[in-house]
Amino acid sequence: MATERASSDSADRATEDRSWRDRHPTAVFLATSIVVPLLAAAAAIVGSRIGADGALTAAIAQQEQSLKLVRAEEARKKRGEVYAELIDAANSFADFIDNLRATARRYEEEDSRRAPGTYVPNDVEINDEARVRAAFISKLNQVFVYGSDEGYATAEELRTLFGDGKALTPVRQRLNPAEIGIERPAYDAALKKLQLLMCREVSAEPRPSCR
Repeated sequence: MATERASSDSADRATEDRSWRDRHPTAVFLATSIVVPLLAAAAAIVGSRIGADGALTAAIAQQEQSLKLVRAEEARKKRGEVYAELIDAANSFADFIDNLRATARRYEEEDSRRAPGTYVPNDVEINDEARVRAAFISKLNQVFVYGSDEGYATAEELRTLFGDGKALTPVRQRLNPAEIGIERPAYDAALKKLQLLMCREVSAEPRPSCR
């Protein structure tokens, strides 16, 4: 009996709902006209928000990638500059040493009475050595900051070829040309190594021979 009564009540409510909709078609139409667009608008807002968030995330990622590329390009250019400047400074230093040795040797050869190791550098040579040595050390420090580990190690190979860092032209001290100079084969090999490294690290499209 309880089940039959419940079924009867549900049927009566359904009949009443249909009867109400039939009696008030305008209200039903207005409610539908308002609620459905509101739901659609809400869905559109949510969808646009999701789309906007996705677009913003993509834009941020693209900007970060662009910044990485810009920084990498700047680092590549800077590395090329410091390598090239170190090579120039090393060549100037090596040329100074060769010229100093040649000058001391000529001094001895001009007069057979002059004993070996009697040449005394003049003020110009002393100042020139200080200048080229300082320039080389400065460029070496730049490679330490901006170069790769391999680049700095190669630069250190060059540095060791210039001696222990002591001045070659101490004031009022005689020089023996046999005791100064630079080992050209070793110097040229170290320089070539740095040039090949520069080609690999700096060139946008390194030649196969650079690798």
